[in-house]
Amino acid sequence: MTQFKTSRVSAIVFSAALLHCSHKATPEPAAPSPSPETVAGTSSPPEEPQMTPASGSQASEAQAPQPTAPVAPAPPAESILDNEIFKMIELANAAEVDQAKVAQTKAKNPKVKNFAAKMIAHHGKAKEKGNKLSAKLGVQPAESAMSNQLRTDADAMLSSLKSEPAADFDRVYMNGQVEEHRKVLSTLDEKLIVNARDPELKALLQEMRTTVASHLEEAEKIQASL
Repeated sequence: MTQFKTSRVSAIVFSAALLHCSHKATPEPAAPSPSPETVAGTSSPPEEPQMTPASGSQASEAQAPQPTAPVAPAPPAESILDNEIFKMIELANAAEVDQAKVAQTKAKNPKVKNFAAKMIAHHGKAKEKGNKLSAKLGVQPAESAMSNQLRTDADAMLSSLKSEPAADFDRVYMNGQVEEHRKVLSTLDEKLIVNARDPELKALLQEMRTTVASHLEEAEKIQASL
C-alpha cells in the first residue's frame, strides 16, 4: 500500500514536470515591430531651418524688383535756318538741271528724253523762284553740313552719268532719278518744310513738294518700263 502511494505520487510529479516542460517549450509570440507610421509619430519633429542674416538678405535681394534702365531722351529735332534752306533749294534744283542736260544728249529712249526735258524746265523754274524769294526777303543763302553733302552727292552722280556707257545710260539715269526724288521728298517733309519760318518760303516748299511727288511717280513708271 505504501509502495502504491509512492508510485502514484511519483507519477503525479512526473506528469507535472512534463506539463511544465511542454509549457516552456511553446514559443511565446513575438511582439509586433512598430510600423513606420508609429515610428514617425513617436520620433521627434524635424527642426525648422533657421534663417541666418545672410540668407535673409539674399532672399530679399532675389525678390526685390530690379530697377528699370533709364530711357534715353529723344534727340532734339534738327534745326535748319531759312538761309540754309534757300541754299539747299538752289543746289537741289541746279543738280537736277545739270543731270537732265546730260540725259538730253545721251538718252536713247524717247520717254527718258522727254522726262529730262521736263526736269530742265521744272527745276530751272523752281531755282529761279527760290532766288527771287531770297532776294525779296533779303536772305543770303548759307552753306551747311546738309548742303555740302547734297553738293557732294550731286557731283558724284553727274560725273557717273557723264562716263556711263550709252547702252546703259537710260536705265542708270532713271534709277538715279527715282532715288533722288525719293530723297528730296523725304527731306522736304522731315526737315525743310517743318523748319521753314517765313510763310512765303514755307509756301514755296509746299509747291516744290507737289512737283517733286509728280516727278517721282512719272520716274517710277518709266523705270519699270525699261
